[in-house]
Formats: sequence, structure tokens, C-alpha cells
Amino acid sequence: SIGSVIQNMDLSHQAHRVKMDAVSTYVRERSLPKDLRKEMLLFFRVQKVAAYNESELLGEVPMDLRSNVIHYVYGKQVERCSLLRNCSKHFLTECFARMVPQTYISGTIIFRKGEYANSLYVIIKGKVEMLDHDTGKSVITFPEGSYFGEKAVIPPFRHDETMRARTTCKLLSITKEELDFILDQYEYDKNVLVGQALSRYRKVKEEFARHTKEANKRRTKRMVSRVGMRFKRMSMAGKAEEGQGDVSRAGEGEADMARDPEAAPAGGEGEGQAGAA
Repeated sequence: SIGSVIQNMDLSHQAHRVKMDAVSTYVRERSLPKDLRKEMLLFFRVQKVAAYNESELLGEVPMDLRSNVIHYVYGKQVERCSLLRNCSKHFLTECFARMVPQTYISGTIIFRKGEYANSLYVIIKGKVEMLDHDTGKSVITFPEGSYFGEKAVIPPFRHDETMRARTTCKLLSITKEELDFILDQYEYDKNVLVGQALSRYRKVKEEFARHTKEANKRRTKRMVSRVGMRFKRMSMAGKAEEGQGDVSRAGEGEADMARDPEAAPAGGEGEGQAGAA
């Protein structure tokens, strides 16, 4: 009924308020600086807080019912995600029952290169971008239905890239520990998922290498252009100084003549004397 829906909304609202009160208490008691307090509060403010634990709730019902519920709630995400599309229904049920919704505002770093890959992510809404670790520029953009964090199932389980929310995005994440637990029970799905993750990982690495190569070419071209322009300016400045030096020397000669008007070239005097003789 409408009354029960409103009551459930109120319960979720209350759960979110309790969470925010806890966060506010934490940042206050830890005496965090203003910028960190703001960042912490903003992160938790946009998170969805439910009045229930979906994993525990679905864990209490039979597998068939659990699978039907999961398929109804997350079916579209499964169809759009190439990593999960070919996995079995029961495997997907176990995964999505353990996934946690997360929201990241635009510009938030989700993880950085070198960090331990502790989660796998599926993009429900929004876009996430891979950054060049050296320049901080966007290299590849992942749209809705994509996934990232596949190093959670690929040794040595450390991220090779930095990922940032390009837009405000909603994700579903599952921890590496939870995923490993499920994969150990579904050998076929483990082979499918790890194989797909490896294939996509190689493609991303190739795309990243191509981008880096092109970026280095453009950088080298700009450097050569700047050096050429600098050399040209120096050459023009040198010629200008030479011209000013010639003008200066000519001016000094004229000044000497003005100070000694009787001074004349030796050849001219000789010619005059010969004429007189």
C-alpha cells in the first residue's frame, strides 16, 4: 500500500540520518580540517542507505526465489555488462546479492595506480574515466554498463591505472574476498569471468599504450617546435644586435669627423698637392 511505501521511505531516511550523524560525530571528534570534513560529509551524503541488508534478506529465501528477485532487480545491468553476460544465473545471483551500491560525485578518484585491487565495479549510471598517471589527463572513458577494477581477479591484484568519476555516477561493487568466495564454488563461471577480464585488460593496456605513444609524439613535436622558435628568436636578436653595432660604429665615425673638420683622408690631400704643383 501507499502507507507501507511511505513507511519504508521513512525507514531509509532514518537510516541515512543515523549514518550522517555518525559521520558528523567522527569528523568532529577527529578534528578534521574544513576541506576534509566537507569531503567526508559530501561523500556519505550522496550514498544510498537502505533500511535493510539485501544480502542478509535474500540469504534467508530459497535459491529460486532469490534468483528471480535478483534477475528482476538487476537483469538490465547483467545484459549490458560484458563481464557478466555469459555467467550462470546462480553465479550472478550470488554476486549481485553481495554487491553494494556506491555513488561518486564528478571528479572523485575511485582508486589510484598501485593500490590493492580490493573490489570489482559495475557502472549502473554515469561515466568513469581512466587517467594517465603521469599527466592526469583522461585516456579512456567507460560508459554505463561497463565494468572496471578487474585486477581484483588478475594477479598480482594491484591496479595499473587511476580511475576517476567523469560524471556523478552510481556503481555496484563487490569486494575481492566476497568474489573469491563465490568463484571457488563456480568453477565454470570462474573460467568465464577471469578469461573475459584478462581479454578486456589486454585491450585496455593496448589502448593505453597507443595513447601514451601518441601523447609522447605530440609532446616531442611541441618541444621541437618550441626549440625551433627559441632558436629563431635568438638568431633574429643576434642579427638585430649586429645591425645596431654597425649603426653605432658609423655614428661614432661621423662624430669624430664633426669634432675635427680639418681631418681628411690622406689620399685627398695628396691629390690636392699634386694639382698645385
